[in-house]
This record gives sequence, C-alpha cells and structure tokens, in this order.
Amino acid sequence: PVQKGVTEEIISPVKVAVLRGKVRDRRGRALAGVRVTIRGNSVFGYTLSRADGMFDMVVNGGSRLTVDYQKDGFISLQRSLVPVMQDYNIVEDVMMTELSSKSTVINFENSSLSQTATGEVVSDRDGRRQAAVIFPSGVKAHAITADGSETQLSSGTLRITEFTYGPYGPSAMPGILPATSGYTYAVSLLFDEAEAINASGVVFDKPVPFYVDNFLKFPTGITVPTGYYDRNKGR
Repeated sequence: PVQKGVTEEIISPVKVAVLRGKVRDRRGRALAGVRVTIRGNSVFGYTLSRADGMFDMVVNGGSRLTVDYQKDGFISLQRSLVPVMQDYNIVEDVMMTELSSKSTVINFENSSLSQTATGEVVSDRDGRRQAAVIFPSGVKAHAITADGSETQLSSGTLRITEFTYGPYGPSAMPGILPATSGYTYAVSLLFDEAEAINASGVVFDKPVPFYVDNFLKFPTGITVPTGYYDRNKGR
C-alpha cells in the first residue's frame, strides 16, 4: 500500500477524505521520498511523496488536521486544513528548504569569551543580508526533550537557514502565518545535537541576541514584532 501503518477500521466511510498535494525543493524540482504524516494522528500512518512530488493520503475529514512533511537533510514544515468529507482535498504546494551546510560549533563549557555564529549570505531582489547569533560568555544551554525534561549541552553545532528568500519563499514557510502577520523574514535556528534527540527547542540561562541586516529598510528605532512556529502545537 502507498499509505502504511493505518490503524485497522479507523477510516470512517462517512468521514473519509483524500488529501492530495505536491512537494518540491527550492529549485522547483519535484521532491520524492518526503514522509507525510498527520500531526498527533498516528492512526492514519504515513505515506511518501512519489517521483513527481505528489502524494495522496486517506484521512477522516470534518475537523482541522495538520499535515507534517519530513525528509532527511531538509527542514520539516506543516500545513493545516479542514478536509471536506467524501471528497478529494488539495493541500497547497510546498517547497522544502535544505538545512544550511554552514555550521558553527558553540562551546557551552569553560567559555570566557562571547561567540558568534553566522548564516550564509543571502541575496535576492529584496536585498542582501546575513543572520548572526551572539552567545555571551559563560552562557549555558539545555535542550528540551519530548517529555519536558532538560538535557544540558556541552557544545552545540548551530545551523542558520533562511526560509524567506527568492520568489517561492511563501511556499517554503514552516507553517501558515496568522492572519495578523505579514510575510517578511523567517529563519531556522537549529542545533544538530538537539535535533538528534528530537528536542522541541533549546533554552539558555542568558539572553542570546539575534541580528540580521536591515534589508527591508525599516526605519531605525521602530518596534519589530517577532514570533516563532511551534512544530509540536502546529501553530
């Protein structure tokens, strides 16, 4: 079967719905082998995108579901929708972003100096920019595991990957923006060591500043709203 691991008799003949979508990489090429699941609903099993990037998945419709896309070497993303029962439902096309090959190892033990990690230089019609994260001296880091406990990191390999470059940036966003937010700039900040244990995030005992060039030419001194996407909550 193209959809595996489905709990027996979980699909309701009344509520049945088919999700159909396509996955591409940032060059616009079809991306095969992407694992597609429904967040928080393992009863529906999983499917894989085909050679043409397309996938089909049978679920129960009528309530909001979050489609989760994962592939090694790429940053996972999600899309939410309320499938119409007894019908085919088109999930918007998505583009998965490769994890940056540039990395910086941050030492969280015996560090008496501040440390800086920078991302790749990005340039498009909006301008040229480079993200930077500055870790103050002596800062400690803990990865938050699935059960809510904390694991101290002695060091961390940080990768900074921007989503919002080029004409296809909106399709590459990690999730759907709230109605009150405008599409501007989004970046992934991931430690390899935290991802290896499937951590939900990393917390620090001191503020860790993030900087990016003002490529959008915002007036100096204005308040810039910030937010983050929570993969576990799907929002």
